[in-house]
Amino acid sequence: MTRVGGVVVPPPPTLSLRDQLIMTLMRLRLGLLERDLADRFGVSEATVCRYFQKWINYLYLKLGALPIWPTWEQVQESMPMCFRESFPSTFLILDATELHVEIPTDLSCQYRTFLNTSHTQRTRVY
Repeated sequence: MTRVGGVVVPPPPTLSLRDQLIMTLMRLRLGLLERDLADRFGVSEATVCRYFQKWINYLYLKLGALPIWPTWEQVQESMPMCFRESFPSTFLILDATELHVEIPTDLSCQYRTFLNTSHTQRTRVY
């Protein structure tokens, strides 16, 4: 404990490396807000932000070099024969879904979600 202006200030709470990683993964997977994570882990929002940035950088350094795409040979081996015959040069099939959204109040958000083809507010999920 330290004294600041005659007031005893407890040391800032720290999280174990395991809890820091779990908190980061919860934010990534569940999309939890920093305030929510701060309450759950008993730390400040600034601490959540600091740990999150630290772990994202670390994960990028460790996992960024891993291949995320299969090789051409792996694609060809796993492709069904009927598909391979009809579409021999296919490497990737990308599926997208459009979701209706409420009209945002922010004009830049309206611009990004308006689709001319349907004349509605939608967002695409790939």
